[in-house]
Amino acid sequence: MKYRFLLTTFNKTRNLSIKSFSTKVPLQPVVTLEKEKETKVKIDRNTLALLERLSLVKYDTPEGVKVLEDSIAFADRILHINTDGVEPLYSVLEDENLSLRSDKITQGNCQKDILKNASVTEDDYFKLRKIIQKQNKMKTNLRTILNIKNYFVILKSAENCINFTLGEPSRILLSNIYTNWLKFLYTKTHKHIPVYINKLYKNVNNKVIPYGYIDGSIPRYDKEREWVHKLSDFGPENRSQLQVTVVIPRDDVMQHFMQWQRYRKYWWSSISTTPSLFSLNDMKHEDNLESNVNVMANFPSGPRPVETITVKGEESTSSLTCSMSLESALFVLLLDGMNNRSKEGYLRLHRKMAPYKISFAIDPKDEEHKKTLLELVSLLYHKLETKSIPAWQPDFSLPLADQIKESLQMGVTYTAVLNGTTLNDGIFHLLNSSTMLKEQVHVADFHSYAALLFGDK
Repeated sequence: MKYRFLLTTFNKTRNLSIKSFSTKVPLQPVVTLEKEKETKVKIDRNTLALLERLSLVKYDTPEGVKVLEDSIAFADRILHINTDGVEPLYSVLEDENLSLRSDKITQGNCQKDILKNASVTEDDYFKLRKIIQKQNKMKTNLRTILNIKNYFVILKSAENCINFTLGEPSRILLSNIYTNWLKFLYTKTHKHIPVYINKLYKNVNNKVIPYGYIDGSIPRYDKEREWVHKLSDFGPENRSQLQVTVVIPRDDVMQHFMQWQRYRKYWWSSISTTPSLFSLNDMKHEDNLESNVNVMANFPSGPRPVETITVKGEESTSSLTCSMSLESALFVLLLDGMNNRSKEGYLRLHRKMAPYKISFAIDPKDEEHKKTLLELVSLLYHKLETKSIPAWQPDFSLPLADQIKESLQMGVTYTAVLNGTTLNDGIFHLLNSSTMLKEQVHVADFHSYAALLFGDK
């Protein structure tokens, strides 16, 4: 009995010890050889295509196919090893709490939200690149404009800023723009809308609607005034602001608004050599009951607003305002003339806007008749002055071809070419800068014919 108790106790203790120190790791190393396989794994094209469809991974390179074949060969060598009951020593998720957030399903395209995380996107890069290219092109165009002979005198030139004074052709062109602007307003308003100059408007009592008034300060354009032009802007600093305001009944505001949009777009087209250059942009509404439309000049370097038409409503009346800048209009016309110039670099301006309508040219090699021809040019020049037709006299010491070229580069509409035969029969050639064709004109009829060409129509 005593021995049986001792034997039972010993067996229980031994079993407990075995259970406490048991392990699935073999006490002695177990030698398991990898499967030896001499045959090299080769994957055919059909299997490769199947794997690509299942894994959505493209194996279209020799390196990719080689990695896949090596992986299959390695897996085939260890496939026969028995791994039943083998568990990892430690799992990352074993006895650990994994907190998961509740995802919210959002419908629609999340591209904009995702792209907000990027500092620069590909679209922004290309848009910015195009904008920079257009800005650089516009700077180049402005520099070219400011280097037009006789139009500007550059005092100081920096990378992004140019100081200059206005030459005589620019001052005449500005005067032509302003005069034509006033004439156009008169033709559109004199029958049914009285328009007042701002100073007189303040003293007028009992004004009857509709009525209008002109506002804006026109600077003095002289050759001494210095202008500063930052090339990031289309016009120079401290430029003028021309405005015409029409006060109309509130019920008729949209009718006049649409009508004046057509008026102003037509005016810009009528003073340009490219009527299709100008267009109207979409109407914009402001918070203070204002609506405005811009007349745009669509240059290859980018569209530019040249005039703004604004309507503003009040209790019983509404006001319509058209505002523009003379200096910006100057650069618009010169840039348009540059874009339409021929390969020789001739500036093409509308004949109503051209600073000089007619220029003269003689052959300096004709020493026999040179003095008499110069006297004849002086006579014709003064006859044109009596008709208020501005003319240009080039440097007559230059060769004949250079005299004509200088006139064409300044945008002169016609060039009168005189020679020795003119002194005999009174006939000379009149060169048209637009068509480059010549017509014969008699000296006695020249001033009356010029008045017919450049008279108001």
